[in-house]
Amino acid sequence: YIYLRTLNAKDNVHGIFSSTDSVLNAIASLAGDTTLYFNAQQLSQDFINKTPCERFGTISKNAGLKREHILDINYFMIDIDVRNTDNCELDDKKHFLASPKQNLDAYNLAIEMKQHLEECGFEHIYTINSGNGAYVFIPIDNNLKMDVETISHLWKKLVSALNIAVQIDYSFQLDVTVNTPEHLFKLPGTLSKKGIETDCNKYRHAILDDNTVSPKTPVSTIMEY
Repeated sequence: YIYLRTLNAKDNVHGIFSSTDSVLNAIASLAGDTTLYFNAQQLSQDFINKTPCERFGTISKNAGLKREHILDINYFMIDIDVRNTDNCELDDKKHFLASPKQNLDAYNLAIEMKQHLEECGFEHIYTINSGNGAYVFIPIDNNLKMDVETISHLWKKLVSALNIAVQIDYSFQLDVTVNTPEHLFKLPGTLSKKGIETDCNKYRHAILDDNTVSPKTPVSTIMEY
């Protein structure tokens, strides 16, 4: 199963899908101004039973996927945000649209972070241009059989260590609020709709790099780092 959530001006909706066709059919029915997010952690059967299956259903604010619904953690995700250092106009959700140069610089920072982690023994790292910043996506092997709370604490320590190890310009920040396994990120191939669109600065697609399949990074390697 894959858990999807959409965000737009009117409703927050979510659903669980069990096949590629069901996902594509659901996406085809969405409005063009929808941003689509997904989560790749292993979900509990209880959450699956309570969530709209093969369709989207409306949910209230702050509802949806929570830590108690996560059965196992399959990845760590580092979220690189662009700071609004130029005091640009914000939308009604206090978001701004990064310029194309800011967006590219954030993605280049993700690549630099990926190279640093690979030098430290991490494997199978993806970089994602979110369209309004970047993500570093690290599939993990929980070889020490840590529970969700323990591995979530390790995730937070990893972000703190990266803040020290990688020199990050003040124009960017690692979003420390995403140190939770239930965090969602933009589905590659879909449009980033965060912030205000202008004639000279259109919304951009979230793009996954072309990294090939390789072994996952063991939790023990992350602990050593």
